[in-house]
Amino acid sequence: MNTPPCYDCPSPLESVIQTPKSIEDIELSPFRLLLNQAADRLCPYIDSLESAPAKNPSLTTQLREEALKPPGAALGVSTALDKIMSVALSGYESNSPLHMAYVCSGNVAEAAVGELVSLVLNRYVSLRQHGEGMAAMEDGLIRWMVGVMGLPSSAHGILTSGGSMAILSAVVAARERVVGRRSTSMMDRARVYVTDQSHMSLVKAIHFAGLSPSCVVKLDLWRMEEQVRSDVERGHVPMMVFATAGTTSTGLIEPLVSLASLARRHNAWFHVDACYGGFFMLTERGRARLRGIEEADSISLDPHKSLFMPSGSGALLVRDAHAFKHHLSPVRGAYLRDVVVDAFSPWPEFADLGPELTRESRALKLWLPLHVHGIEWYRQLLDDRLDLAAHLASSLAALSMIVTLNLSIVTARLDDPEQTNRLVLRLCASREILFSSTVVGGQAVLRFCVLQWRTSMRDIERVVGVVKEVMRD
Repeated sequence: MNTPPCYDCPSPLESVIQTPKSIEDIELSPFRLLLNQAADRLCPYIDSLESAPAKNPSLTTQLREEALKPPGAALGVSTALDKIMSVALSGYESNSPLHMAYVCSGNVAEAAVGELVSLVLNRYVSLRQHGEGMAAMEDGLIRWMVGVMGLPSSAHGILTSGGSMAILSAVVAARERVVGRRSTSMMDRARVYVTDQSHMSLVKAIHFAGLSPSCVVKLDLWRMEEQVRSDVERGHVPMMVFATAGTTSTGLIEPLVSLASLARRHNAWFHVDACYGGFFMLTERGRARLRGIEEADSISLDPHKSLFMPSGSGALLVRDAHAFKHHLSPVRGAYLRDVVVDAFSPWPEFADLGPELTRESRALKLWLPLHVHGIEWYRQLLDDRLDLAAHLASSLAALSMIVTLNLSIVTARLDDPEQTNRLVLRLCASREILFSSTVVGGQAVLRFCVLQWRTSMRDIERVVGVVKEVMRD
């Protein structure tokens, strides 16, 4: 018989953690001194980020040699932290508001504190019995994401290291569902349908899943039904339709409703890579553009992109969590025979939803900032990124550039490809702003990703000013 919870009883942590009544009550323990020394170095860094350039000086030969030194004699906390700061700040400044390359959003400080708490508590959550509270927090975050994406109540998922691990797990599940342990020839006949902007992590996932690179077929969106039907007639087996909700190159949202319908007609797994675009579902404009994402069998998400979390924050959502567990064929070692399955959880253990058994608890670096700031803060930030990107697009169009805008990614080029190439080279040499380029339709284009949470209209005007200056020269 279950004992009802006592809400008036002290929390188990209350006997461990006591809030000091005054500063005099604080004993400077070794750990507090360690935190103080870290804060003395990190606080000035964080305070500098609003005006930080996107590129820091490169690592010098001397500092590289320092970084390569193996551990030896004790350095002490102060010296060791100084060495970290002298080495780690080289290269691109991923938290700068002028970082317009790749898909980089600059993590919020509360995420780092949440991660610190998680690392200190060091709970194991792949099996809920080992870290019930932390596992419940991860469950809560996953349930929230499921609701944001419009998936049914049967859906659940897992926090991952990023989109690559999420996509790998989805590919393996799709392989097992469609191909299973049948003959090698069946594996060879499997087909995964993609577009020309699908992320490179899918190719790696195909390789790790033991499938041939020849199974990947690029869809012509104008004749995709004809393509798939032709493959079926030749004996191929549609395994997965892989759609992207916000491509890395251009931010393009592929026709999710049509691709979902294609997958259903041919009994193929429908995966949506929403690592960049998914959390724009928090906004009204995002929901309108991402219609069809709710039809997915699985969705990969990267909170370290459009939720402003630190690198290593990913998620996989699956439409039917128990069927997904079955596809991954979970096993239990003899040494886990005493583990009790959580009778209160309707969802599979996290160990059964991916390849990792030992995995850090990833919940707190998301849970803390989401609860500190509230969802409206994030919704407004994302809406603001859409507005800033639209302003950048119109400003570049006024410079006689050919511009496209998808979500918060802007691509731009000049009419003359050679002039565009020269412009790309000169802008990418800037030390203040980090630009990047990509290729669209065989032509090089400038690419601006407006996703940094610190980026303001002032920063967008600086970017436009630099482009104008380079074009004049």
